[in-house]
Amino acid sequence: MLAGDLDVIGITGDLVGQFEGQDGFDITETPSNALQLMAFNTDHEALSDVRVRQALTMAVDKDALIETVWYGYGDKIGSHYPPILKGYVDHADSLSYDPDGALALLEEAGYPNGEGIQLDMYLPSAYPAYVSAGQVIADYLTNIGVTVNIQNVEWAVWLSDVYTGRNYDLTVTGHTGRLDPYTLLARYNSESPENYMNYSNDRVNELLDNVQVELDEATRDDMYGEIQDILAEEVPGFYIQSPIGLRVTKDSVSGIETYPIDIIELKDITITE
Repeated sequence: MLAGDLDVIGITGDLVGQFEGQDGFDITETPSNALQLMAFNTDHEALSDVRVRQALTMAVDKDALIETVWYGYGDKIGSHYPPILKGYVDHADSLSYDPDGALALLEEAGYPNGEGIQLDMYLPSAYPAYVSAGQVIADYLTNIGVTVNIQNVEWAVWLSDVYTGRNYDLTVTGHTGRLDPYTLLARYNSESPENYMNYSNDRVNELLDNVQVELDEATRDDMYGEIQDILAEEVPGFYIQSPIGLRVTKDSVSGIETYPIDIIELKDITITE
């Protein structure tokens, strides 16, 4: 791109500085309907306790994590729902960073100073940002006495052993969907094959079943909102951020349309020589 051979390129946050202040380039930030999280396997004895999951969530400075790993290019979240979607409920500051509060919850759950909690974290090596995020999170968890054993695995192994086999305690990954919220939230039905967190909540099951046949839009929004409220409280995952997409174009390029899903409209692009 810098050599002039390309007209458009997607970049990550660590590369923005190479183009800032450079003549001839435009940098575009685009919100997405994706999200990134650290999933908890709620079948694990300690992680089956909501207080432990809340404590682990409160033990990590989410703002610092986003700044460190993604250079600040992300919208902080607190539930499995990106801010770009209609019906978003803002839980970004729910269970915010509070190490003392985390220790108090662990003691209440029977794990004073994190004693007795050892967790295996499996990270997909194909995604360096998730590996980095996992390492940062693990460091935070040691501050409340929780032992985390990190295993970096190939993507095929992650899919077979973690996502399908559910043989893990913690993992960092990302999810996307379409503009219908159901595609994002359906995995939390206890019968879903995509429910790799082994999460179960009768009210969430009921809402997910009913929302599929509910015709009133406002009622559907309320139902999705209630699901977000429940996930923000019970945290089957440590919800980190909805990533911001970054694109660099030559200033001779115009007419690119970007959408919050993985679509780039090319038909109206023009290039001025």
